[in-house]
Amino acid sequence: MQDKGCITMDATCYESHLRYPTNVKLLWEAVDWLHDLIKGVCKELGVPVPRSKYLKWKKRYVSYSKMRRKTNKKKRALTRSLLLLLNKFNGEVDRLEALHTVAMTEDQYRRRATAKRVCAQQHNYFHKGEKPKDRIVSMDRPYIRPIVRGKEIKPVEFGAKVNKFQMDGISFVEHLSFDAFHEGNRFRDTVFKAQRLTKTRTKLAGADAIYATNKNRSFAINTASRAISKGRARPASTKNNG
Repeated sequence: MQDKGCITMDATCYESHLRYPTNVKLLWEAVDWLHDLIKGVCKELGVPVPRSKYLKWKKRYVSYSKMRRKTNKKKRALTRSLLLLLNKFNGEVDRLEALHTVAMTEDQYRRRATAKRVCAQQHNYFHKGEKPKDRIVSMDRPYIRPIVRGKEIKPVEFGAKVNKFQMDGISFVEHLSFDAFHEGNRFRDTVFKAQRLTKTRTKLAGADAIYATNKNRSFAINTASRAISKGRARPASTKNNG
């Protein structure tokens, strides 16, 4: 590798294959999965399936999904009903576990815990207007979070956010997280990681304007001053590519 002392860094998002999440879709997925779980558990235990209005709200959900214009009135009515049905199904599973010995797989326990978190988050958001922290957008992958990128085509992306740096045409992943983070705070760690990998002092670091914070500028200036005082080549100076 040549030019080991020159790096460029930027953040991107590796999108996951995911249907666009809405509150109604998420609630219905949780209700549908819990209904199938209750049917399977009742069949194994030999007890009758609890009565519910599952089929009624299934027809209404299908009709709502086919509507080209989804009004807020219909959305609120369906959301309220799905919240009540989801809460009832969670209670039925708790009742079956209290009365019988229910054997579930690890994946079923994980999804059931996810369904409870979805119910709590959506209940607080619908009735209290509280924006959920660590909002769940998928029953299958509860670790995925909405990443606000501010792009013109896709303002919100769903997947892992990655801070990368490139050196001599080769890209390295410095930090990966499914939770949103400020890439400007990764400037120092990126410089140190590049120096550890190459055993070479970084002389030039190029990045977008979001990296050019006062803290990062001071770090680059102080590092350069120490290097000059020791008679070394100038390291890690910020270069704004934006």
